[in-house]
Amino acid sequence: PALRQAPNLRVTVLDVYGSAWCAGARMLQKRLPDPARSRGATVILRLRGYASPGSAFVRVVAEYANRCRIAGAVST
Repeated sequence: PALRQAPNLRVTVLDVYGSAWCAGARMLQKRLPDPARSRGATVILRLRGYASPGSAFVRVVAEYANRCRIAGAVST
């Protein structure tokens, strides 16, 4: 099951399987934990079996990184 919120002061590793194209990217977007209420949380996306993710996937990850920055996170 997907996490609604990343646990505070914890590292969470999410294994991402499946398509990194349009439909898969939208599904990932719906399942990423909400960064708004997390403090000191780290979320790592571990991509398994991806040769080249599509532009939709890159956009989802960029938008999520922006949401994390707005919530006070530092991303790299």
